[in-house]
Amino acid sequence: MHKDAPTKSGRHFYAVELSNENTTYTLGLQELADGHAETYAKTTDGMISDINDVCTDNPNLNIMSKIKNFMTDRSATEEKTNRILMEPSNNNTINSFKCSVHPLIQFWDVCDKNIKEIEKGENFKLRDCDKNRKDTYINFIEFCFKTFLKMGQETQQCQMEKGNKMWVCSTCYKENSVANGNCSECHKERPQSRNSKVDGYKLQRRDRTDHGGGIATFMRADIPARRRLDIECKTLENIVYEITLDKTKWLIYAIYRPPSMANNIFYDSINILLDKGSKFIENYMVIGDLNYDFMVKSKSQILEDICDIFDLSNIVKKPTCYMKGYEPSLVDVILTNRTTLCFKTLNFNTGVSDCHHMISTFIKGHTPNCVNSKTQYRSFKSFNVDNYINDLDNINFYMIQMNV
Repeated sequence: MHKDAPTKSGRHFYAVELSNENTTYTLGLQELADGHAETYAKTTDGMISDINDVCTDNPNLNIMSKIKNFMTDRSATEEKTNRILMEPSNNNTINSFKCSVHPLIQFWDVCDKNIKEIEKGENFKLRDCDKNRKDTYINFIEFCFKTFLKMGQETQQCQMEKGNKMWVCSTCYKENSVANGNCSECHKERPQSRNSKVDGYKLQRRDRTDHGGGIATFMRADIPARRRLDIECKTLENIVYEITLDKTKWLIYAIYRPPSMANNIFYDSINILLDKGSKFIENYMVIGDLNYDFMVKSKSQILEDICDIFDLSNIVKKPTCYMKGYEPSLVDVILTNRTTLCFKTLNFNTGVSDCHHMISTFIKGHTPNCVNSKTQYRSFKSFNVDNYINDLDNINFYMIQMNV
């Protein structure tokens, strides 16, 4: 049973659907006087009674006893409605699913409001002057949206209520498309169970356990980039990318440090990690949740010592974590030794994460516009076996395998 009750201009509308293995049926759609749980439950019972009156072939039909799953939004009213509906049917084994689309519907409104405030406060514009193409920040937000939800399947996405925490912690992008996005604490899950693929991007993952940690990166497919496994550290959750912008090479370190990691282990590991990379490339950037509060000097001394050694500066200046019951903290950082090449650093609430803000920055440099790939199909109307075999012989499968 799927229930939804939107309110528009003070008017309450309530709809109920029933689905089995093969078909989805609309149980009813009504306008209600108020948005109380008791009203929703009474209306649902009335819809079921109407169905029972029509189904004369089965006068003892008990729909509620056969319901196996509820799917609703995340409001307390819907939860109360479910409890009221279950009481008379004595069906206490109904699974309660919550639609993952509802919090994402608010994603754009929250981001747009915050970005307008940033534009006003910082006195600069993120909007593109070319009206024929989308604003850069709109592409950024759409990218983050796709990280959580595969576009085109909004009505099918739901998940069991649990503590999944996946947030896009940073990005560097140029022109009208995100170049690189990083996600921390995304946990280890089966790839086929997550909508983590984004069209036009290559996904790299470094999983830990089902109960915490994990890091993933999304790199735009046409950006000159490669993962540097030879630099990555085994004791840290990190992914290292080498990218090229205007013939200038950068090392992008996506790192997550769990709070349980000892300071001495982190200090030694990141020293080795950054020392390895600095031997190859002069420009580098460290992005991620390192769980050192830059707002309190005593809590960030380890990280500040590392910044002094490698000439790094944190370009995120305001708190990024607003955990309930604690003072706001700046634990999500963008550290770089080339601050003059970075601009328009953003730090804002997305409405998706439990307590973390999204952080991002621009890197000066030009990246080519994303070019859509072309797929050539062979027509079976004029199919020639010899030509087909000859084409297969000329394909360099070794190079294809190396690029996958």
